Amino acid sequence: MGLTAVRKLDEARTNGARVMGRVATRALDIGRKVRSRKEKTAAESAAPRFRLENVSGLVYRLVNAGPVTASDIVIEPGEATGLRLGRHLPTADKPVTLGPDEDHRLILAIAPSNGSTRPTLRIHCSELDEPCTVRVTPPA
Repeated sequence: MGLTAVRKLDEARTNGARVMGRVATRALDIGRKVRSRKEKTAAESAAPRFRLENVSGLVYRLVNAGPVTASDIVIEPGEATGLRLGRHLPTADKPVTLGPDEDHRLILAIAPSNGSTRPTLRIHCSELDEPCTVRVTPPA
């Protein structure tokens, strides 16, 4: 093998090592991002989630649909166009605690609206950094 062929072989090995190094670094970055997303998803799934269901007429039930207990729950109006807060509403003076799949019944009155804005409630609890917003469906 001539001297030129040996140099070309060395250059090819060096270039191959650089390319493989970049590929390995990229693979590590992708792995870190995937792990970060999984950790974030796991943390979010371990938080309370709420849904509001109409039971009958003005009676609604707030359900903790998440896998963990929600404590110190307080409800306040969100976009409350046409919404009057009724009885049995958890307030700062009387917060409630709901375990997974537990519910709290409350009474809400919804005035007829032009349909442009649906009323919402903001639900605060100790386990959430930001309040959860749920839509108030009209009575059936």
